[in-house]
Amino acid sequence: MSDIKSIILDILPLAERLEEKLQEFLPDYPVGWYLPNQEEAVIVPGKYYYVYRNRGGVVAYREDAGDVRELNEDVYDDNGELVLRATKNPKETFKRFLTDRPTLPVHGLQIITSLMAAQIYRLLAYRELDGLPIVSDEEVVINAMNGEYSRSRRLSVEMREWLNDLLREIRTDVVAFIKHHDWAEYQINRNAGNLIIIRGMDWRVRDWYRQIGSKLPNYRAYIPS
Repeated sequence: MSDIKSIILDILPLAERLEEKLQEFLPDYPVGWYLPNQEEAVIVPGKYYYVYRNRGGVVAYREDAGDVRELNEDVYDDNGELVLRATKNPKETFKRFLTDRPTLPVHGLQIITSLMAAQIYRLLAYRELDGLPIVSDEEVVINAMNGEYSRSRRLSVEMREWLNDLLREIRTDVVAFIKHHDWAEYQINRNAGNLIIIRGMDWRVRDWYRQIGSKLPNYRAYIPS
């Protein structure tokens, strides 16, 4: 992998297993209506949404009783942003597509993304020079939880072993990608169930430019809070 500038990792199956394992400790998803493969609700109760009709002008709908789900027109929010696009079948309504929770295991995807970001950061040669704290896997997982684990601030031995087994293969891929390039900067993106890790420039080059007062594009690794 030494000459490859980016890797794409399929983390969806891992996220599904992780979310199933932790489901009783994870927060509920925000109330609203979700499109397939989207992480955030496109329609939120209590907000107004708008459609434009040639003869009727702008018509407002307040999403309380599911009225927006019964439409099949371009729907805009109060910022004028298109949130739902009409389908080609005029007899269809959005009810067919909208669900009351994400179809993706969003909590699981977010946790694994943060775990891999923390893994990358621990491998970097400049982590101490960069001045950012090192976050443990246990902290990443517990920060995403509520209930028993978030109060105790500790994972059980069984949970830690299960997590290590779950992530063993993807960790190997990440370590192999970072190896021999531990002075590089990294950018982490996620597209649905894929984790994309992009290698940027050498951190020492950026540091040199910083010292002479010039700016370069930022490829610092994403660090979980």
